[in-house]
Amino acid sequence: MSPFSQTKVSTSDNHSHKEKKTDPSAMKKQSKNDGGKKTEHSRTDQLAAGVDKLSIEVPKSTSDRDQIKVKILINVPVGVTPEMSGPIESHCQTFLDLLRRTAFKPEDEFRYKDIAVVFGLNGKESEKGAIETEFHKPIKSEIAFKSFHFTWEKNIPFRKIRETIKEHEHTRDFVKQFRTESPECKIYYCFFDADAVDFNHVLSSYIDVIHEHEYPTVMSTGYVFPKDSENRENSERDRQVRIKTAEHFPLGTYYPEANFCVLLPDGEDTLPEKFDYPRDVNNDMESPILLTQVKTREGFKAVFADKNPVVTSPPKQIKFHTNARTWAISASAHRELEFTDEYISKTQKKGANDRRAGIGAFIPLLMDLLNNTKITEEENRKHFKTPGADLVLQAAGAVRHLME
Repeated sequence: MSPFSQTKVSTSDNHSHKEKKTDPSAMKKQSKNDGGKKTEHSRTDQLAAGVDKLSIEVPKSTSDRDQIKVKILINVPVGVTPEMSGPIESHCQTFLDLLRRTAFKPEDEFRYKDIAVVFGLNGKESEKGAIETEFHKPIKSEIAFKSFHFTWEKNIPFRKIRETIKEHEHTRDFVKQFRTESPECKIYYCFFDADAVDFNHVLSSYIDVIHEHEYPTVMSTGYVFPKDSENRENSERDRQVRIKTAEHFPLGTYYPEANFCVLLPDGEDTLPEKFDYPRDVNNDMESPILLTQVKTREGFKAVFADKNPVVTSPPKQIKFHTNARTWAISASAHRELEFTDEYISKTQKKGANDRRAGIGAFIPLLMDLLNNTKITEEENRKHFKTPGADLVLQAAGAVRHLME
């Protein structure tokens, strides 16, 4: 990744903030969290131990929901291409207008004052001109926002892009402002993609989740594709599989970068966990790398809620969790599962004859949890080291039933 280019804020038309210029050095990689490697601990044992302790809760009143005080800071990467130079309207303007129209239900409109957006416009170094053109387009919105731009080389560094926005001083400044104005409020980082088609009252849904689950550490409602998309039904099915998996195994599914939230710890001005934290495998993943660190927090709770999803544009390459391989990779993405040395060794040895073994020692077993109903639960369980195996086995059974 090349050194970042000139950086400045374009907020002169934002009535909530004065125009401000920043030092280009602000875009350099933050070193605050570059210490020794964290130990990634599994929480499935704790979750499994708590399953029998669940009790029916008395529904909370609507008035309690109205009393929820929370601030939401939205980070949005905006990939800029030369084609974007044509339209007069800024892509950020389009995003903010859509957010203002569709993020909250009418009864929650008073909460628009409690959100802010940081846009990170980015693109190839060779397309710097297009990035600057897009950056300087006028923007007006009653929603507080700030933007900056930077460049990269060769392949798109997805994780570095998100880390750059998360660590940028604009993001930190909004947090400081929130804490100064409303020190009693919790703050959530909300990650959206720039190609959203309809926010579908998703922020109202997050208020519901906070009300029902008492400020979970991580939450998502997923996404679906537009109604006229040929893959709309598949996207709905994919989302239901993720929800069903998370009901039994909260960190057993992928929380999509297009729509997920993380609670900011008290006293921090940005998330201390890093998107670009090194891992030996699956380094292309974004949210799992972040959440593998977040899950070590005390009192961690993850919720993938069956509430309003974001409607987003279909990507060029689509993977659905109705596919056993995709489900298996997702189930293991947060490193909640440990397998016996005997199983790993056995799988690796037969790799020459079993193409699936090359994917990873854990993938064949997890795929079989969905595909092979002839193998007994007891036989599958013996391959796992942790009691958390009960969670993934329950999730697999629920998903199989859902897909029947």
